[in-house]
Formats: sequence, C-alpha cells, structure tokens
Amino acid sequence: MKWPCALFVVGTALLLIAWSSLAADNAPLPRKKLIMSGWDQPDAAQFRRNIKEFEKYPFDGVILTVPGKRNDGTSFSSFDNLFSAEPWNEAVFASALADLKATQSAQVTDNFVILWSLPASVDWFDDSGWAVIAEKFRIMARVAKAGGLRGILFDPEHYSPTKKAWQYSTQPNRGQRTFAQYFAKVRQRGQETMRAMAAEYPNITLFGYWLLSVNLRAFDPGGSLAGLESEQYGLLVAFVDGWLDAAPATVKLVDGQEAAYRWDGEAQFQAGALRVKNDCQAFVTPANRAKYRAQVQASFGFYLDAYVNPPGSSYYLGREGEPRVNRLEANLDAAVRAADEYLWIYGEKYRWWPVPPGGRQPATNWTEALPGIDLALLRAKDPTGAARRLLASAGTNLLLNGDLSNAAYGTPANWWVWQDEKQPTGRFTCEQSISAVRLTRVSDGCFGQNFKAQPGERYALAAKTRQTGHGVVTLRIGWKSAAGKWTRNDANVRLALADPKPGEWQELAGSVRVPEGAADLIVMLHAAGQAEDSDQAWFKDVRLARFGQ
Repeated sequence: MKWPCALFVVGTALLLIAWSSLAADNAPLPRKKLIMSGWDQPDAAQFRRNIKEFEKYPFDGVILTVPGKRNDGTSFSSFDNLFSAEPWNEAVFASALADLKATQSAQVTDNFVILWSLPASVDWFDDSGWAVIAEKFRIMARVAKAGGLRGILFDPEHYSPTKKAWQYSTQPNRGQRTFAQYFAKVRQRGQETMRAMAAEYPNITLFGYWLLSVNLRAFDPGGSLAGLESEQYGLLVAFVDGWLDAAPATVKLVDGQEAAYRWDGEAQFQAGALRVKNDCQAFVTPANRAKYRAQVQASFGFYLDAYVNPPGSSYYLGREGEPRVNRLEANLDAAVRAADEYLWIYGEKYRWWPVPPGGRQPATNWTEALPGIDLALLRAKDPTGAARRLLASAGTNLLLNGDLSNAAYGTPANWWVWQDEKQPTGRFTCEQSISAVRLTRVSDGCFGQNFKAQPGERYALAAKTRQTGHGVVTLRIGWKSAAGKWTRNDANVRLALADPKPGEWQELAGSVRVPEGAADLIVMLHAAGQAEDSDQAWFKDVRLARFGQ
C-alpha cells in the first residue's frame, strides 16, 4: 500500500510544480503577423524612402533585399550570391545598413533580409569554400541585427535547372560519395552556418518559404530517410537538422509552407500545421526533436495572384458567385487560426510599394486590383482593429435602441433579460442619465437582442463597459436556427477585457462570421460570478455593423 500512496504524493507534487510554472510563465501567445513578399519587395533604400506610405497597409513586416557594392564600384545583391566562393566584406553593405538603421516604424517591425541558396557553385565537401559561405551567413546576421531586422528569410528554391544545391542526383561527385556521406556533410554545413549566425544574433528568426515541409512526400512514419535520396530537396533536411544541432534555445525557425499557395478551406491549413508540427519531426535526429517542437513554427504562404487569375489557371482560387476578396479572407481567417505566428503574402502581378524611378514593377496597386483586400487582411489578423475601423465609419447601428437611451418600465426597449433560474439573485436596471444598463449581483445573466442574419455574413460589434467588485463581464454573440433553437455553439464569440480597470469605461470590440445553420445573431451583454451588491457591471453604446454593406 505504500507505493500507490508514494506515487500519488510524488505525482501531486509534480502536478503542483507544473501548474506553478504555468502560472509564473503566463506569457501571451504570439500575436499573428502578416509579412509582405513578392516581385515588388523593396531594397533597403526604398524601405527607408517609402515606409510611411507602406504603413497604411496592415502588414507587420516585409521581406527586403540588402544590396552590396564592391570595391570596383559594381553592385550585387546579397540574395543571389550567397552559395558562392566570392567573399564578402562587411563594408560593402554600409550604405544599405545605414538605410535600415534610419528606418523607424512602430507598425512594420518584423522585417527579414532575403538570402537564396544560389549560385550553388561550391561543393559541399569544399572546406575553404564553405568557410566563406559561413562567413557570409555571419555577416548577414550581423547586418540584420544592427539594422533592426527580425532575422533572415532563407529561400532554398533552386531557380536553376542545373545547379541544384539540395538534390543528391545533381551533385558533381555523387559517383564517388554516397547519399549518406553527402547527408552527413550537409548537416555539418548547417551546424557551421548556424554557429556563425547565432554568434552575431543569438535570438535571430530564420524564416523559410519552406523548410522540412517540402519533403513531406518522402515522410515515413517508421522514421526511414531513404526516400529523401530521390527528392529534389532531400539534402535540405540535413541542413536544417544541422541548424538544430547548433541553435541556441533563443533561435526561432519558421517553416513557411509555400505549398499553401493552392490551399482552399480550413481543413487544409489545419492539416498543414499538424504535419509541420508532428510529421516533420521524423526528419530530424531523435536528439533534436524536443528542440524542433520548441523552436520550429508553422506558417503559410498566400499567392495573391491566385485570387485575381482567370478560371482555368493552374493558380486559381475562386467560387462562382462569390467575390474573390471574400475567398481570400476566408482562407486567411483559417490560416491565422492554424499558424503559430506568421503568414506571408506573395504577389507578382501588382504592387504594394510605390514604383521607384526607372522601376519595372506594375503600376497597379493590389488595393485597386482586388478591392477590399486591405480590410480583408486586417480582419484576418486583427478582428478587433478591423471592427473598430468599420464601426467608426458606419453610419447606421443595426441594433434597435443600441444606445440604450429608450427605456420603458425599467428595461431598455427592444432588449430582453435572462438570468439563470437556479440563482435568480441578479438585478437588471437602466440608468437613463448615462444611457446605460446595469447588472448587479448576477450569477449568470444578460440583456439580449436578436438580429436576423444570413450564413457567411460578417459583422463588427462593440460596446462600452465598466465594472466594480467581482465578476466576469463579457460581450457575447450566440446563434439561433430558423426554428428559434440555440445552435452552433462552436461558433459562439465571447469578448472580454484583457486588462479590466475597475470603475473605468472601456471598449469591447470584435467581429463575427455567421455560421451555416444560423438564422439569428444574438447579442448578449453578459455578467457572471457576481455575489455581492457591490459586484456591478454597466454597458452602454452597443453597436453592430455589417462588413461589405
């Protein structure tokens, strides 16, 4: 009988330690962020010159280039000269670094310098050549840190039909060395480049348009890596595994899953996130799997051209009778929920940045080519901000007596009252002097109003609230069917204050999409957990507006 008791005591102690750790480390989840990329991505000079104009879009960061200037006066771009034996001198990036240091933005904060694995002219077994390449990684990490960038965007795509850094079958010495020998050497190069970067920038973020996810076709649940030998990017697995070998715990890796360009619907994004977080662990050595789980994030790429291309295009995402921007927003909304932190937006046909003098970018802006795209981007990543923006410009409040100024017999006209009949201790009153309602000592109850709505419609909602004493105050949205029955509880919305300030009026705001099967949108001014007369909550200025009216 001693062992079960002892195990119970030990288990309880461990559980208490775990809960204590959770309580002490109550850090919020990463805020979801949109990163701009594409054919019009700026260099450091344009980034500095046009950052204020770019801030009108809801992006949190941008992929940019850092050009260099050789001693002989010729220019080159860091992104297409990385995998060569030509050494870099840090001084050649002085002008670009000065532009980065001079660029200040409180909004566009998560910026990345892009590097390509080109021209792939150095053999993996060339120690002197790889010493040069590792030094280039070090220099660019130092530039990124000094320039205030979040890190490096590493694009491993081959872009060349003949020089393919990551494909075993195209290696010049494959006849003399096995795939296993190449795999081990590429892993070593990953270690060397990571050590070089981390020494300069210990908390760098390394963002890939893809990382291990590109090889999921070769996934073997049994753990065999044999299928990688014939894969176009099979050796990339070894390079990333080498990164994990040498990465300190402060380094973050992001698998951007460019394959998401064609994804359409929530199921694909959820499955993609699961495969990055779970299946891709099989590609790295067992000793690195805990690191992988802790330091690798799932992201998704959005190819904007797919939302403007004609039907029949190999890259076309659209549904008959639905505005293209609505399809984009639905997919963004699904991707935001599935991603760890980042989404990246890629476009070719149109632009975000102003056309520079002599530039070749198209003249048409994405907001002209796809009207409503800026609000769709904002709604996906910041529903509260989008709701506030819409409500500030909306001319009509869709709620009846939303300002709560019309009271009859002590209750606001057009609003009903409900409380839990098992604990009917609450009081529901109007305070006409301030056009507000008050809930006192309510264990579970609300003021409510029903509004007819159609599936697929999207609404912004806001209300001002204040409270004293104890209790939880929320602005809620529920759903009823055409038969008047509560439905789709999985789609209910609950808005609560992140930082309640007792006695002060604060605003709750958010947005909702009407789910299938719902016919009524139910607005509820809700309070719960109140037990004393001093526990009170007020609501006023309740507003509802529809997006796209």
